[in-house]
Amino acid sequence: MKQVVDKHKIGKEIEVGDYVYLKLQPYRKSSVALRKHFKLNPRFYGLYKILRKIGLVAYKLELPEGVIIHLVFHVSLLE
Repeated sequence: MKQVVDKHKIGKEIEVGDYVYLKLQPYRKSSVALRKHFKLNPRFYGLYKILRKIGLVAYKLELPEGVIIHLVFHVSLLE
């Protein structure tokens, strides 16, 4: 089963200093970008700069001031 799953994995190569888009959950979007219609919100936000790599799959991003979410995100949330 592991071999079948590994065939579908996509390895993202992201370097420190690159700019990425960030995928957020609906209840967290309001602190990043306030929108009237949640149904019409974009799927990804940003171009945010990667400040550093934490572990194998986590990255710290440079988000705007006043954002009420954590600055470290899993690689699956970055595009």
